Amino acid sequence: MRAGVFISLVLSLLLFPLPLGSQTSPLRIAVHTDEGPLNPFTFRTALGYNLLTLVFDTLLWPDADNVPRPSLAEHVESDRSGTRWTVRLRRNVRWHDGRPLTAEDVKFTFEYAARHRHPNWTVQVEPVQRIELTGPYTLRILLREPVASFRNAPLASLPILPRHVWEEVLEPTRFTGPMVGSGPYRLLEYVSGRFYRLRANEAYFGGQPRPEEIVLPILPSADATFLAFEAGELDAFSRNLAPELVPRFYRLPGVRLLRGPGFASIVLQFNHERFPWNERAFRRAVALSLNLKYLTDLLLLGFGVPGNPAFVHPATPWWNPRIRARYDPEEARRLVEGLGLVDRDGDGVRETPDGRRMAFSILAQSNDPVRIRAAELIGVILRRQGIHAETQVLDFATVQARIFPDQDACRPRAYEMAIWGRSAITQLDPDWLRRLFHGDCRIGVNNQAAYRNPEFDRLADRQALTTDERKRLRLVRRMQEILAEDVPIVTLFYPDLLFAVRPQRYAGWVFQKGQGILHKLSFLAR
Repeated sequence: MRAGVFISLVLSLLLFPLPLGSQTSPLRIAVHTDEGPLNPFTFRTALGYNLLTLVFDTLLWPDADNVPRPSLAEHVESDRSGTRWTVRLRRNVRWHDGRPLTAEDVKFTFEYAARHRHPNWTVQVEPVQRIELTGPYTLRILLREPVASFRNAPLASLPILPRHVWEEVLEPTRFTGPMVGSGPYRLLEYVSGRFYRLRANEAYFGGQPRPEEIVLPILPSADATFLAFEAGELDAFSRNLAPELVPRFYRLPGVRLLRGPGFASIVLQFNHERFPWNERAFRRAVALSLNLKYLTDLLLLGFGVPGNPAFVHPATPWWNPRIRARYDPEEARRLVEGLGLVDRDGDGVRETPDGRRMAFSILAQSNDPVRIRAAELIGVILRRQGIHAETQVLDFATVQARIFPDQDACRPRAYEMAIWGRSAITQLDPDWLRRLFHGDCRIGVNNQAAYRNPEFDRLADRQALTTDERKRLRLVRRMQEILAEDVPIVTLFYPDLLFAVRPQRYAGWVFQKGQGILHKLSFLAR
């Protein structure tokens, strides 16, 4: 980065005004993407979700071990059938505008999410047959059939909306605020592309949040973020610390490094709507060409875990230990040649019998150096197999629009391969496998590969209704075996979570298993 650019960055950070009536400066945490106005219907990544849940509460909330605990609801239980859920709300909760939060708001939120399609919320509330209000702060949720993941989603994930605000919102994706929630922080200010400002909700039912104010500059550039932190202009940042910077940051005075296993994954995404990615043999050949341990050691300097062919992180309780990644470039070559793909003109690139060259692009987002390097390295490896793969670096919004247009898995994709990411939340319940890989785009709402396998779909639908944990585990492990055979994507690695913080400025960070430190638990009174 040029010195002038860096100075401008520092000045822009210094120009954020101090909180009115306060003698202390706000906690400054750089975030790596602009997530919009923290609207529950327009956030784009796990970061955006964690930011908006500082403003909006859920009925339950996962603790540091990702176990759902009471939040807005002080008590939740289901009957033996798993179709009848009783919810008792706290009575002392108020919206940021002072109005009380009641069971009417909860009922409204579920019904609103059912009416307005969203890739996360709609599929979570679809099993709800009806909601009965049994009192101002109690309600009964009746499901059409048992849902094994209902406690996790939607009870511990769906942001509850104030009815008196959102009943007037006819197009939720166009709503820009004000974002009235019940959460520990109020959104005071959002300037697109620049920053967020949050102020503690002094009336929060969970006690006085800390710190009093948080400013979140939006810094898409990793270099800018790390330089600003080193210069003392930031107290923390949302992006993972680049592994090669660990020794340098370790020596910074007054800085502490926080590290733990990460559940987020970096994947090589394929578009099954196009040839040759609709051929299982070709996808398997690509996977067999990649030495995942080598990639992890080289790109993450060992700060990570090599990917599992079935996507599921080995630290989760439903991981299938029988599945292991294989590296066999010779078998990969045989599979490619078995499809009739040979280099007919001697230019080093294979062609189909009708002359189509095996030349493709790998999308990578411009604000993530690890993903760019992964794309470039995979391109080098595939060229040894006679497959030309050129890295195409684009901004995050453009990459997302090509892979997941309008966040709608039913729409045609506009890519061939991409280095993409899956957030930590996709490892918290096995039903995420259904959302990620189900062939019906109304169910597989995050199936950005357009993968289809009827046997997988049947098993995925069965596990969703299976409340017996042992039976469900058997189904989920068989689903993983199918994924390992079909290779809808290649999970490259799960990066360790690495963060740098200044404990003298704030020391209340809570490391949530697999997810990191920038979330609600880090700022709640304890």
